[in-house]
Amino acid sequence: MGYRTLATLALLALPASWLHAQVRRVEILIERMSETNDCIQGNLYVDGKLICNTLERPEIGNINDISSVRPGRYQAKLRKDHADGWRIELLNVPGRGHVQIHIGNVREQSLGCVLVGTIEGKSPCALKWSREAYLRFQEEVKKSEVVPDAILRPDIWVGIRSQVK
Repeated sequence: MGYRTLATLALLALPASWLHAQVRRVEILIERMSETNDCIQGNLYVDGKLICNTLERPEIGNINDISSVRPGRYQAKLRKDHADGWRIELLNVPGRGHVQIHIGNVREQSLGCVLVGTIEGKSPCALKWSREAYLRFQEEVKKSEVVPDAILRPDIWVGIRSQVK
């Protein structure tokens, strides 16, 4: 038996009350701070801690791959099928699919997803240091995992709210 199989069996042998106590909720907040006809800029928080800035496409009729996600609260999951290790994908977004939080520096790199990075310079629709911001984001979410790479995962929720009037 391999290490992962033994670790999984050991976890399954634990009392259910212990397992439930070990999985904690992760709250991610995307707070939209400014909006133009071309993009939306904001801040991303994990459990109340500011991690980085965000960039999204504007809201255009909730069209898949074009529009930003409407404000709300969405359950999310970890996806491990990308080269960047893993991504968070929002679940049950009305009329939408595969909405993720990922690396990207310009609006065109987002197909209705949320890009992370640092807002610098004069361009309102561009981010810098996206890879570094994404690694900080991943590290903060990883703190929620009791047993990395095992069957336990945090209960992830993503809130999106707008401060734009």
